[in-house]
Amino acid sequence: MNKIALTAIATVTLTASAASAGDLLWDNVPSGYTPGSSMSSQLDLVYPFDSQVADDFVLADGGEITGVTFWGGFYNGSPVPIESFNIIFYEDAGGMPTGGPEDPTGTGTVFNVAATSTPEGADFKYEADLGAGFSADAGSTYWVGIQAVMLFPPQWGISASNSIQGSELMFGFPLLGTPYWTPGTTVFGTPRDAAFQLYGVPAPGALALLGLAGLAGRRRRA
Repeated sequence: MNKIALTAIATVTLTASAASAGDLLWDNVPSGYTPGSSMSSQLDLVYPFDSQVADDFVLADGGEITGVTFWGGFYNGSPVPIESFNIIFYEDAGGMPTGGPEDPTGTGTVFNVAATSTPEGADFKYEADLGAGFSADAGSTYWVGIQAVMLFPPQWGISASNSIQGSELMFGFPLLGTPYWTPGTTVFGTPRDAAFQLYGVPAPGALALLGLAGLAGRRRRA
C-alpha cells in the first residue's frame, strides 16, 4: 500500500486551542448522530493499515474553515487517547473526492491536529482547531476526511449522521479489499453521512446575515 509521510505538502501540525473556532459554517448533524455506528477511518503507520471516510459539503457563500467538531468511537478494543487526527480536505472529482484507488491523502490538503474529546455514552465528541484554516470557494463541492492517527488495536471510526445531505459518504480500506472511493451504500448496506460540523470565518458577503441572526451558530469552548 502506498503510504505518505505526515510531513506531506500542505500538511500543518497544530494543537487544539481553547479559543473559539468561529461561526458554524456547515452542520452535517442537523438530526444528531447514531451512537455505536463507527466507520473505520484510521491511519496506522506501524501495523500498517489505512482506512478513511470522506463526506461532501458546500458553503454557499464560501469561507475560511478554522475548526471541526466530529463524533466517533472505538471497537476491536477499549478506548485510548488519540494524539492526533488528519483532517483532509479534498476537491470534488465527479461526485467523489480526488485520489484513489489507493491512499488518496496526497491529493488533499492535510491538517494534522490534536483534538479535545468529551465522552458521550460509548462514543466521543471531538473538537479540533485548524489554525489558519482551509479556504472554501462559494458554491463549490468539497469533501472532508477525518482520520485518527493511532496504533491498532483498538480501531477508531467516525460516527454516522442521522441525516443525508448532498452525496452519501465515500469509503476506502484497501487492506481489506475496499478501494478508494467506494460509496457508503456498497460498504454499509445503506446510504450514510459522517457526523461533523465545520466552523470558521464566513465570506464577507455572509457576515451581515450572520449579524442579523445574532451569531446563533457560534461555537465557544472553555
